[in-house]
Amino acid sequence: KNGQLTPAEADHAVTQILEAVRDAHSGDPCVVHGPISPDDVLVDRHGKLAIELYGLARLLRRDGVLGGSRTEVMRDEVCSVVELAYQLDPRWDAWLWHGVDPVQGYASASEALELLPSRLSGTEQPDEGGVRAVLRRLRAVSGTR
Repeated sequence: KNGQLTPAEADHAVTQILEAVRDAHSGDPCVVHGPISPDDVLVDRHGKLAIELYGLARLLRRDGVLGGSRTEVMRDEVCSVVELAYQLDPRWDAWLWHGVDPVQGYASASEALELLPSRLSGTEQPDEGGVRAVLRRLRAVSGTR
């Protein structure tokens, strides 16, 4: 298909990747891969996705974290999955903007999964910007409510 997915296929792909990330992060031990690029994602002929060598580089290190705290690396990993979905239809815009926001972003793969456009009604979409988003970001940075 020349590298193009329908919105339903893209939704399915993003769901598979986020579920894999969520399961790895919640496992015992917690396994973290870090940012996931399109080159890391393999697709078999049945449409199932796999993240190639998931977490191997971090597992080979004693501390398991390369460059930043585990929480930061996990958040960056979820953000990278959101970035993979950038070519989706417009109804994904709010989800995408929320996910790549460096202040607000998704704290976990579970949160990103819960807020996928296909799982929400039209009224529950993440805030895509505007004055409220700017105020929320300023409050988060300043530590005020």
